[in-house]
Amino acid sequence: MRNYGRTLALLLPACFLLAACGSHDQTMYKGVTYPPTNQVQAAFQASQVPSSCLVFAQALMVTPAGFSGGDIDQAVVKEAKARGANMVLIGRSRRSKEGDALTFHYYGPEKAYPISNWLGWQYGFEEWEQQGKWVDFGYNQWNNNTVRYDYPLVMHVAFLRCQ
Repeated sequence: MRNYGRTLALLLPACFLLAACGSHDQTMYKGVTYPPTNQVQAAFQASQVPSSCLVFAQALMVTPAGFSGGDIDQAVVKEAKARGANMVLIGRSRRSKEGDALTFHYYGPEKAYPISNWLGWQYGFEEWEQQGKWVDFGYNQWNNNTVRYDYPLVMHVAFLRCQ
């Protein structure tokens, strides 16, 4: 009986430590996987996306200060290719309250869905609401190395696989 009490005393803290390690890390991609791609197109409105496309990853991308429009393009395309996207949908942007490193915070979906079912930029709302002022980022800033942001950004992005 005595050993049972000691074992329980040792196991209980270990269980708490394991439970803490199991918290959901948004930076770990756990969604649908496709083979990597070689080319990625960008769209800035859902209406620009062909109806054959499936949304398979939704994320908030955080950039460090000093990124240019070209840096943002390269970062998004690199991540999209690795995940198997051949199109990205670029959403709204704000100043980020964090941003020491480039990170992608993933918010599903659990399974790919047609772009026709797109509900907009509704994911990551809790994180999104904590950010700073709106930032102009769109077609004219994409892949533009003359546009530089002296502050970290947070941006909605969606990865798509088009047939």
